[in-house]
Formats: sequence, structure tokens, C-alpha cells
Amino acid sequence: EYMHALDKPIMHRDLKSLNVFLLSPVTDDQTKPEIKLADFGFARIRGGQRLGDSVWSDLTQGVGTPHWMAPEVSRGTAYHEKADVFSFAIIMYEVICRVMAFEDLEPESARAEIAAGGRPSLDEDLVPHDTPPELLGLMVKCWDQEPRNRPSMGAVHDEVLMVPLSAH
Repeated sequence: EYMHALDKPIMHRDLKSLNVFLLSPVTDDQTKPEIKLADFGFARIRGGQRLGDSVWSDLTQGVGTPHWMAPEVSRGTAYHEKADVFSFAIIMYEVICRVMAFEDLEPESARAEIAAGGRPSLDEDLVPHDTPPELLGLMVKCWDQEPRNRPSMGAVHDEVLMVPLSAH
């Protein structure tokens, strides 16, 4: 289960591929990947307890790494756990396409591009032909410009488990 569903929910605020660790190799279709998150320096617990002192409704500081930063964070407007969902979508893109989103942009340009509604390319030459369409659809829902339109991380978890990976 994800950190948002804990008794004292935690928002990471700097989800990116560099903070996700695969604990053992995935060698075949039957191997279940096990991952761990790292770098909780920007994390906050709902209710304002440290890991930080802000309640989630007060979060407006644009912390995190620009290439993975949700639009609302980039703009400096109020945000909540759906910012982590956006960042997860960018990680999904990296895993699927094996390329960093907006890799040709400097950090501030990437921040502006995302804030303006830009998203990584889904050109057929980047997306492997055997990528399950359900996975691409989930990724697109997770990087929606409007936080209220993004699924919860619990819903993301459930949808990922339903994707027929071995058929592709």
C-alpha cells in the first residue's frame, strides 16, 4: 500500500526515478518487482507533523525536481497528494519509454512546459509497440493537468494490478 493510505498519510513531494530502487532483478513474467522509495527530505505528514510542519492544505512551496513536478507545484499554488500521482506518471513514462521526460529541457524550462500543460511525447517510435494500452491510459490519467481528475494512488495501485502484462 502507498504512503497516502497510512494512518498518518505521507506525501513524498519529490518522487522521481532516482528515488525509486528496484530491490532485485525482474528476470521473467512471473517475477514480482519489489521497490523502495528513498529521499524523504521534502516529505510531509498530513496534519503538519515533521517530516514537515505544514498541513497539506497549506502546501504551496514548489519543492521537488522540475522534470517530475506537478503543474500545481510548478505554479506555486496549493497542492496535495495528487502531486505525487503526477510525478508517478512521469516515472511510468520513463519505465515504459526508457527515456527521461523532457530530457532536452533545462530544469526551469521543464517546469514551465509542465505548468503550461506540456507532456512527454507518446510518439510510436518512443512507446514500445507491446505496451499495454491500459498502462498508457493510466499514465495519461495520472498526469492530467487538473489534480482533481487524477486517480488516488490507491486507485493507481489497483489499476496496475489489473493490467495484463504477460499478454504483451
